[in-house]
Amino acid sequence: MKILAYLRRENNPLAFDIMKSGHDMWVFPDDIMLMQRKLGFPAQPLEGADPAPRPSGLTGMIEDYVLARWDNVASMVKAVTELHAKEHLDAVVVWTDAGILQRTMVLAAKHLGIPTFELTHGALNTYRQGHFECESHVDYILAPGQEEADFRAFYGSKAKVIITGKPSFDWMWTDSRLKVRSFMREKLGIPEKRPVILYGMTWRHPFSTWERDKDRGEASVMEAHMNMQAVCKPFTIIKPHYISASDGFVKDVAAWCDANGITDYAVTGMDVQALLPTVDLVVSHKSSLLVEAVLMDLPAVGFDFRERNDFDFYRSLGIEWVMRPADLSPVMTRCLLDKDTRDRLAHERERAKTYFNDACDGKATERVIAAIAQIAA
Repeated sequence: MKILAYLRRENNPLAFDIMKSGHDMWVFPDDIMLMQRKLGFPAQPLEGADPAPRPSGLTGMIEDYVLARWDNVASMVKAVTELHAKEHLDAVVVWTDAGILQRTMVLAAKHLGIPTFELTHGALNTYRQGHFECESHVDYILAPGQEEADFRAFYGSKAKVIITGKPSFDWMWTDSRLKVRSFMREKLGIPEKRPVILYGMTWRHPFSTWERDKDRGEASVMEAHMNMQAVCKPFTIIKPHYISASDGFVKDVAAWCDANGITDYAVTGMDVQALLPTVDLVVSHKSSLLVEAVLMDLPAVGFDFRERNDFDFYRSLGIEWVMRPADLSPVMTRCLLDKDTRDRLAHERERAKTYFNDACDGKATERVIAAIAQIAA
């Protein structure tokens, strides 16, 4: 196959596996392109690129001029059209078609008769509340689980949903989790029996539903953390969303914690593959991190302090929901220490895992590649 893709960092393993399978890819220069260059993949400019197959790496990349301006729709149409004329593309894959350039790529591809696919980047769809602004334009949604199909059906979406599992979750079914936990706790100097909480911040962008909220809940989480010190002395790891997790932002969060008397914490931009095996409880806004906690057999607490919420969509799926700041501390404490609560959540997770991520067998990447190949054939 010849695939044009607009992906992001979490799609790296999938892109590598597609190329290892002998398919050709053109990827727009972003996080994934930088990573592939670092790993030695022969990423070539589109102009003058050798058209011979390069199964060991990228066939080519689109020139940077396309991304010179985010509203440069004409350049995107030109790039897709010229690449297809030269290479006869079999598929276009995006991580979302909500952004202007991604959507333009999809619409241009559809006009040219190229099948289009979306790898949904979320795994907890109601976090999109407020910015699920229109119908998807792709031909096919490659969805993590039935939750995606139910969510889209609720909104009357006409997109064709193919349930494959989420490729970026495949790492969870490896045998390295206990090794990672031991290594990370030793690195942090935290004894095995001391509870560790992961607080995952959500996306901070004007396109996000949180942009209008003056109180996103950070202070309430850290207040709950400090209230629990007298009970079980937890250590809390604060993880900003990876897009905003610059060194400067991490330092700003740490400075805020210090200025407000917060102790027993760390702020890091490390990947969840290192953090999730290390912790005993995950606390987050409505984000994919809550689903990852469920899949990792971890108690999870989700919160939203708005006047209205949609928690009922996710009742009895291994996540405790909090709508008042004062309830965070007792709910977090119960999830860590109360046997009945922990047993109930563990029982709920057995059904929730396959609802969120299909077979949960570490083979979602294989199913995604097979689905694209079957439709593009």
